[in-house]
Amino acid sequence: LEYFDVALMARYYPFRKNRNHSITAGLYNGFLKNASQKTGQQTQNIASEYTDTDFGVIAGYEYRAPLSEHITLGTGIFLRSGLKNVFSGNEMISSNLNQSYNTSFNFSLSVGYTFSL
Repeated sequence: LEYFDVALMARYYPFRKNRNHSITAGLYNGFLKNASQKTGQQTQNIASEYTDTDFGVIAGYEYRAPLSEHITLGTGIFLRSGLKNVFSGNEMISSNLNQSYNTSFNFSLSVGYTFSL
């Protein structure tokens, strides 16, 4: 399953004097881009069996190291968990008989630039 998603997250700094460490939490909404299944050498499109949207929660930790006055390099680990059943059903199995949720554990690497308005 390939979802394109948008996330809204809040950041909390647990250490008052060191703002390099942060804990983040938020919500995401995903939009189905592609769904396929590979059996042997054959790839089958199964997008009709899954809903067009997925939504859930994100929680994680991030460390941002300053490279210069305005540029930071960040790395983090995040847990993403879907809150709804993304399986919409097919001819053989009804959607209420098959429960499926998206959950992933992600590592991130980011570059940030801070500017003032």
